[in-house]
Amino acid sequence: MAALSLADTALLTLLAEAVFGLLWDTSIGAFASILGAMLAFLMAPSTCSRCVWCRPSRSSR
Repeated sequence: MAALSLADTALLTLLAEAVFGLLWDTSIGAFASILGAMLAFLMAPSTCSRCVWCRPSRSSR
């Protein structure tokens, strides 16, 4: 999923730099990336737990 959003991220970064300038773009980009990573970290256990626990085991014990 992250590989699909790289093109959009680059476009939004260039657009934000044009609108806000270099200093504000860096500040806003850093804050937004931290916030996005934190939300993904907090949402991952609830959204992916069913996929992880229901996957059949590869070992034949």
